[in-house]
Amino acid sequence: MTTRVLMIALTMSVLACVALPTLAAGVYRPYFLACDVEPSVYIWKEVFFLKPWGSNSPSTSYVEVSTWKGTKYCGRLVKISEYEIALSEGYGTRRSGQKAQDQVVVPKKDIIMAKIYW
Repeated sequence: MTTRVLMIALTMSVLACVALPTLAAGVYRPYFLACDVEPSVYIWKEVFFLKPWGSNSPSTSYVEVSTWKGTKYCGRLVKISEYEIALSEGYGTRRSGQKAQDQVVVPKKDIIMAKIYW
């Protein structure tokens, strides 16, 4: 009986050690807000009325975008064009060792909600 209880406790602790880092992996964000700023929230059709803004380099503005497919993108706002929003998810390294920016371009028609921390 004690062996069975010990095995169950050991199994649960091993599962917790394996599962917690895996679950926490999705929480890491390469960019974060330096202070608490209220976001501007744009829902569905409101996203189409965002004026073109930005350039090709990431700004200090942070953005969270949710799409119809359930995908969520978070990062620094790069550019808002007439039909899409570009954001930088961080930096990665290429095989050559060169630092490269990971940019995502999301069409405005696919966006359900966009939170922009200006």
